Amino acid sequence: MLLKPAKVAQQLDMSKSKLYRMVRENKIPHVIIDGCVRIPEKDLIEWIESQKAGITLSGVEREKSPFGRGRKEVN
Repeated sequence: MLLKPAKVAQQLDMSKSKLYRMVRENKIPHVIIDGCVRIPEKDLIEWIESQKAGITLSGVEREKSPFGRGRKEVN
């Protein structure tokens, strides 16, 4: 199933503009169909699980910090 960005933003408790920024930066899985952004539900679930594990889709692992900042390459 394909989800609209507004619904995904609401589910993730973030603004639509932040979600669209993540789409532009390829930080969240998405497809563009005839100019419309859609987020595949299955990919979103996998992305959320990878975030909980501390690994981004780009292969960069987040450092464990109290503020969630810092990154390091995954070997």
